[in-house]
Amino acid sequence: MVDSAGHVVPPFVLVRDHDQYHWNYGEPQCRDVLAFDIDPHEPEMRCASCGALFEGIAARVVDGKFDGAIGFLPGSIVQQFGVDVSSFDVAVREPTGGWRARTDWFNPILTEAGQGGAERD
Repeated sequence: MVDSAGHVVPPFVLVRDHDQYHWNYGEPQCRDVLAFDIDPHEPEMRCASCGALFEGIAARVVDGKFDGAIGFLPGSIVQQFGVDVSSFDVAVREPTGGWRARTDWFNPILTEAGQGGAERD
């Protein structure tokens, strides 16, 4: 997202667009991400084909475009990311090809753009 001057809005800065607010979640240079569905599900999420229980589901974004979804079996999130899904909701691909949980982006404090800052027309 950019401001009215065409500059990229810094992450987690609220931009007012008439009567709504928007913000960039994370860093624009992160083009490959996993965005986890963190809402609790009832009934539990299961594979429609085999019935396997999923601990979590993530939308996969590759080069800035939705590329599919990934289901994670119980225990695989902590095994792959080193932290529980309750402490992050986005992972980014590292230059090495691995994924890193962005715990620093979890439940961010949003600040409003200042006067003359990132306001959209």
